[in-house]
This record gives sequence, C-alpha cells and structure tokens, in this order.
Amino acid sequence: MLFKDKEKVHTLPVWLSPVEAGIVLSENSQRLPQTSPHHLTAKIFDQLGITLTKCVFTKLKGHYQYVSLFFEGNESIKLIESRADQAISLCLNSKAKFYCKKSFIKESKVLDASLLQLPGNMTMRSRISDNLKNKYLN
Repeated sequence: MLFKDKEKVHTLPVWLSPVEAGIVLSENSQRLPQTSPHHLTAKIFDQLGITLTKCVFTKLKGHYQYVSLFFEGNESIKLIESRADQAISLCLNSKAKFYCKKSFIKESKVLDASLLQLPGNMTMRSRISDNLKNKYLN
C-alpha cells in the first residue's frame, strides 16, 4: 500500500499481509458490498465509547514496520503498539489519521527496495498499489 502526504510530495510504502491487503482492497472496492471483519470491532468500540484516533508509524524492525495506535474515550486503553501489516485495515475502517516522520519514509523506501528483491513479491506489490486509493495520510 502506498500512502501520500497532502501535498503528494512524499510516498510511504507499507507492506501488508495478504489478509490485510484483501480487507483493504474489499473495503475500497466500489463494486463489492461492505463485508469488513471490522464492523463487529466498530460496534464493540461504540459500546465501550472507544475511538481509534490516529496511527503513527514509529519504527522498523527487521522487515516489519511498526505503528502506535492511539485511542480516546476509555482510560484503560490509550496506546497499543502493533506491526503495521496487522493494523492498517482496522485504522482505515476506523477513519484514523495517519502520521509519520520524513525519516521514517526514507527508511521505509530502503526496506521497500530490499523487499522487492525477494522472489514473488513483484506481482503482489503491483496488484496492491494499482488498486488502492491513497487518500489517508495526513
């Protein structure tokens, strides 16, 4: 998945697991009915008064990007750390805002280049990037 800043100057590549990619693609499809597994999570969040407000890209570890998820509305849950490839579809479904530093974008592009060297990733990458609308980076 590719995120772009508001000015469309900087692009952040984010690798997703096949499951996450499928969820993001289905949620962004105009032709498919909404079948997100996150509808139940949204109902639970509503019942508990919890809102997922932002997703901040924080670090790279190995071939994984990590994010901090920030919540409001309940004192027992404020911040959760997660791998980005496991959290993006929930963040998109929750309409959370996305943030990262320019240095993280640079580091991610190096990671992206190294992942493209791995066999079998070119097809998945082009399919994902061609089908997503990257309107979420703030």
